[in-house]
Amino acid sequence: MTGFQGQPPLKTGPAVADSLSGLYLALGILSALRQRDRTGVGERVEVSMMDSVFSVLEEAVIRTSMTGDSLPARGNTDPLGAPWDAFQTSDERWTMVCNLDPRRFVEVYRLIGREDIADEYGGMDGTSIEKRSRDLPKLNRIFADWARTRTAEELQQILGEMSIPNGLVKEVPELLEDPQLLARNMVVDVDHAKLGKVKTFNLPIKFFGGEMGIERGENPPDPDLGQDSGELLGELLGLGEEEINRLRKQKVIWK
Repeated sequence: MTGFQGQPPLKTGPAVADSLSGLYLALGILSALRQRDRTGVGERVEVSMMDSVFSVLEEAVIRTSMTGDSLPARGNTDPLGAPWDAFQTSDERWTMVCNLDPRRFVEVYRLIGREDIADEYGGMDGTSIEKRSRDLPKLNRIFADWARTRTAEELQQILGEMSIPNGLVKEVPELLEDPQLLARNMVVDVDHAKLGKVKTFNLPIKFFGGEMGIERGENPPDPDLGQDSGELLGELLGLGEEEINRLRKQKVIWK
């Protein structure tokens, strides 16, 4: 599913399986705690990385079960949308454009001076959608030629006024200075014992009524790996020092 047709598969950028399984496990723990509160009975919770990734394959599983065909690698495109891809602009930036609306399809191709394409491929019926899907590489190439005559800012403004979802593809240094992320207090500093001050991401879940995550200007010390294992196992799980030391010797816990 990942990568481009005729080329090797590509991995995702970040460690998606690790993050997904961690999120699912946290959700499972909270669900088990809720069940314990209601019934008085505890629950063993288990999460697999493979299960977690499989659960977010979306329509690929349903489509394959219905048709028997595997979903092909499609790069940055979507078979139900046009234009839909990452497009380079005149200032050598990349903008992701994701249009699903058949009406916007007609509007945007007329805007770029391709009334012939709007007339030939326009329509909201199944036949028109299938035709756009089949010829998506051609439709994207036509839009790409026009996009290269506009700056990224111009392209975003034009598409934004048309209510076509789009966004600038940003590098991590840009994200660290992104006004939206800064306004949401998502970029924070921590003090690392060996690395010094390090920028990292804050808790993306915002609570109203209580302090969660790192507040602006706190710069808390970044704990070492396993630094609090003994304290957590002793205070929360009630394990004795002998049992905790045994787990350390067996390398079940780090410290």
